[in-house]
Amino acid sequence: MGIAETSQDALLSRIISEASDLVYQILGREVYRAQWTEKFIGNSRYETLLSRYPVASIESVSYGGSAQTLSEFAISSHRTGCIHSVNGFATGGSDPNEWVVTYTAGYFLPGDDIVATTISAASADDSYSDSGSGFPTLLRPGDTISVSGFVDAADNGMKTVTTAAAAKIVVGQTLVLEAAGPSVTLKLESIGLTPFSRVVTGIVSSLYLNRKRDGSLKSLKVGDVTFDWGTALREKATRELDPFRDFP
Repeated sequence: MGIAETSQDALLSRIISEASDLVYQILGREVYRAQWTEKFIGNSRYETLLSRYPVASIESVSYGGSAQTLSEFAISSHRTGCIHSVNGFATGGSDPNEWVVTYTAGYFLPGDDIVATTISAASADDSYSDSGSGFPTLLRPGDTISVSGFVDAADNGMKTVTTAAAAKIVVGQTLVLEAAGPSVTLKLESIGLTPFSRVVTGIVSSLYLNRKRDGSLKSLKVGDVTFDWGTALREKATRELDPFRDFP
């Protein structure tokens, strides 16, 4: 947007928050990675849809207040939030708390990226270690991270997580022993987040560049470029996000 200094950072942060809130309103759900607890009535089927997705892992399941064997449940579709029960999601009545599922779902956002000088690489178990224990605890097996900043090329690039904790991430690729020292970046921004990021960026750009406009204007076209505000801006965002919306 042609901003070459930091004097507008506070304003931009506020606009980004407003744009993100608008996206959540349109989608009807949050998209950020978190651990969620969901309660619902059984459907007497073998599969059910969770409200937050993509689903990364299932932490616990209970039925009628009794903990269930976790190995009897699996994720049928990470992308759509569909989970499977080998015995089915039975129903015994109308109790809205009949089934309780705790699970991790959603996308990592740009603000979740890690930049630190305390990250090392080990070849013994193909792991990254952080002496500051700053790795996100919501990383799950199958997640991907993009690593940069190491001297050896083998320690950089896209890696697939096999196990993760705050102090150590084990990956499925071969690493080379390298001590901490230079600044290392772990990008966690999830594949699949791009449509939401693009809409937020468009809203932020429009609101910022036209923050001093005449409030009575709905849109303005200059050459091949159209600036949309108000209802028009929301309508445009809604069209772009329509394939990802949750409908009542």
